[in-house]
This record gives sequence, structure tokens and C-alpha cells, in this order.
Amino acid sequence: MTPDLARTATIRTRFDDGVDPTIILEACRPDNTDEMTTRLECDGDERTLVTTIERDATGGLQATLDDYLVNLDVANTVAQCGDRFVRPDRPNASARTPESNTERPSGGSDDIPNNE
Repeated sequence: MTPDLARTATIRTRFDDGVDPTIILEACRPDNTDEMTTRLECDGDERTLVTTIERDATGGLQATLDDYLVNLDVANTVAQCGDRFVRPDRPNASARTPESNTERPSGGSDDIPNNE
């Protein structure tokens, strides 16, 4: 990549106390390209995921940026949903666990047909 022709975008994503940004970082990492760098910045209670994308062409930058933002959104959504079940001690966690989220039919487990 020629530095004087490079197009660059930097995305700074701040997270609330209830979201672990390292989970988001690791979830997005497999889809990152060689033109991307991502790091976590911590300043007191503020945690920010910083991703820089550098491409030769504006169209390539736009496509990579779009892909990254979709991946970031999905990773954040999954982390928030999964966190409720995996880490019930976290502030954003609900009282549910995978076991308590499942309701049995009113007749009890004997009424569930065996499909073997």
C-alpha cells in the first residue's frame, strides 16, 4: 500500500460498564483483514475499542468499514445476550439461567412426546 495514497478510517467504540470489550475484540478479530488494527484503550472507567482501517481505494475502505461495523454490531448484540446466561453476576445480567429459561408444559415432563 502506498502511504501517500492510502485512505484511512478510525472507529472508536465506547462500552458501558456492563459490556466486556475484550469479548467484542475477540469476536471481531477473525474477520479483520491485514489492513486493520484494533486495540483496547482504557482511561479510568472508560473503555474504548479503537479500530483503524487503511486501504488504497475509497471503495475498498467503504466496503471494509461496512463489514467491520456489521461484525461489531453482531458481536456486541451476541455478547450482551450471552452475558445474561454465562455471567449472571454482571450488572447487565438478568436473573435467568439457561435452565430457568426453559418452561415445562403444564402436565409435566411426561407429556413431552419421545421422537426417537
